[in-house]
Amino acid sequence: MTLLRDEDLAAAFDHASRTYDALVAANPGYHAHLRRSVRRLGLPGHGAGLRLLDLGCGTGASTAALRSVLPGADITAVDASAGMLERAAAKPWARGVTFVRAPAERLAQAGVRGPFDAVFAAYLFRNVADPDAVLAT
Repeated sequence: MTLLRDEDLAAAFDHASRTYDALVAANPGYHAHLRRSVRRLGLPGHGAGLRLLDLGCGTGASTAALRSVLPGADITAVDASAGMLERAAAKPWARGVTFVRAPAERLAQAGVRGPFDAVFAAYLFRNVADPDAVLAT
């Protein structure tokens, strides 16, 4: 099995973006598990005044989980796949959600600046070529 990385992986997710939400919907509990992971961050006050970074946001499932549990937070949602981001950005969002296309290792070049109060990265690390570079970023 060949592992896709970087630009090839982003292109594969671009292609899969059309059916990704249907695939996720077929997984019972997927959205509930994301919300539970957000609650486990232990952030106060429904997120009021907090800045959150959603790395590898895909079509926005993790962004929706963050918004659901922490409705007062400002969320910067980042993904390397243009197709996934297009799907995410097309959904109805309350104010305070911003989408940025960038590989997780190159946030500064895309204008993403911290500090952030929390970073949420559901399923990101299995897809990056250099997890240490992402963590350093």
